[in-house]
Amino acid sequence: MDEYRGARCGVENCRSKRYHLGDDGFSYCSNGHRSEAAVVAGEDDYVGPGATSHRAEKEPREKSSRFLEGQAAVILYIQCFQLILWKQAHCLVQNKGYQEQLEVVIKDIWRLRLHMLHDVLEDKHEQTATQTFFSSQQADGGEETDQEDTRRAKLRIREKAPKLIESVIICYLGLLLLRLPVLSSDIRGWVAREDFAYLNAFKHIPQEMKQRLPVPLRRSLEPSVDPHKLQQFHVMTMTLAAAYQTSYSMVIPAINYPLLLLRCVKELCLPLVIYSGTEKLIKLLNLDFDFSVALKRKIFLSQHPEIKLMCAIIITTKLFFPFDDLRRHPTTATEPAALKLDWAKWAEHYRSTSTIGSDEQQRKDSDEAILATTESDVFGMSNQDMDAYLDWFARTGWLNEEDAKQGREADYKTALYAMFPLQSPSTTTNNDGDHEAEKLERITAVQASLRPNLVVEAGQEGSGILRPGERYKRYRSIEQMPRLAKVFFEAAGRMVNLELQDMVTAVLQVEMKLGNWAEKKRKEAKRGAVDEDNDVDMQDE
Repeated sequence: MDEYRGARCGVENCRSKRYHLGDDGFSYCSNGHRSEAAVVAGEDDYVGPGATSHRAEKEPREKSSRFLEGQAAVILYIQCFQLILWKQAHCLVQNKGYQEQLEVVIKDIWRLRLHMLHDVLEDKHEQTATQTFFSSQQADGGEETDQEDTRRAKLRIREKAPKLIESVIICYLGLLLLRLPVLSSDIRGWVAREDFAYLNAFKHIPQEMKQRLPVPLRRSLEPSVDPHKLQQFHVMTMTLAAAYQTSYSMVIPAINYPLLLLRCVKELCLPLVIYSGTEKLIKLLNLDFDFSVALKRKIFLSQHPEIKLMCAIIITTKLFFPFDDLRRHPTTATEPAALKLDWAKWAEHYRSTSTIGSDEQQRKDSDEAILATTESDVFGMSNQDMDAYLDWFARTGWLNEEDAKQGREADYKTALYAMFPLQSPSTTTNNDGDHEAEKLERITAVQASLRPNLVVEAGQEGSGILRPGERYKRYRSIEQMPRLAKVFFEAAGRMVNLELQDMVTAVLQVEMKLGNWAEKKRKEAKRGAVDEDNDVDMQDE
């Protein structure tokens, strides 16, 4: 057997430099590792030591990926989104008690949304973009114009592909089409629950679909909007409603504001006179509660129907029961402002009312607190808070023994769950009927706490006599507000998912409209008085 010395083998860190030639024409080191350098020889060629050799070239192999690419990946993403939307609609019908027609309406709304996506995928350049959107290899050289068109098409795909929050908006629009009295606070409760596919939406997708979905599209199925602060939800709802109106002439009907108005008055523990007063203010300012807004115009929070309704409730309350200590005297005892509200007692009754609720309501409040928890808050938790924190992860499906059996760390996770087994979260019962009766008692107590104002009839005013509505105070910032006014604005903002400053700004925008109306009436009254004087002068002549 011919042997010779060569370079270090290197296979499996082998340091041998002695080789021998095998019958197959390849060289083998003293440890039996075959060298990639093959000796190429003919019948009469010398193949012994010193023969020339060369490294055999490998055929290029195309890199394969377990993820789908191109248009197939986009279609898979849409199917995942559609599955999540169906689970959300099913939850609203089966667990929330809404009528079965809601599923049909949501399906129709989603069908129109699919038509918007169909227009995107039909575009020539956008089809090219979907083919390279998830590819890690660079495309061959081409015209700069084609590359620019492809880049723009990619951006259009990112912009027009539905985000996870749109599934909640579609459910909300379906409820509006059925004229159901739904508020944003209800949506905040939905997304915090474990049976509603939002926070744990990716857990509801089958494993076979997860494995094929590219990472960029996986991120689109993660909640990007904090459900505890849904200011973006209002603007996105108006934008999507405007898109339906522009593309398909589909008009989202106005909210069922009489039912919502009654609900807000009850939950805010306000006197019933606010209901009738708000209705008059709505007619006075000609407020509408539909979703008609231009798609390209800037959208303000006060344009959202339920926020506009809440602003009208706040303004009416400030007109009837101001937060300052000034005495305002009505002309008759039948005026709505003839009674005075003790805001300190209102705050006491409201706090009592806000703590009343079923165990389900209390758990919803706890879930919202957990969603707002930061890393630093965990270190200060008590044992009870820590148990509730971990129970939330178990309920929402983030801790799942079935998922632990899959993946590279399956053995480690299985052993970990064996050491620390999950306990089934405790279930509670609902007694909503009893709690509604308790809330009604609190509202009755607020109504009974009203005290009459001193009536000063017309023509008997003296110096310093103020009438209801005079010296009306507009709040432009939180610093200008009394303490009890902050409590009331925070309670109202919580019902429509607005922070205190956003609620103050929205109310100010509606108050400016009320001020413009009052100024117009003063000018008309002044113009009418001048015309009467001119008529009298003409008669004298």
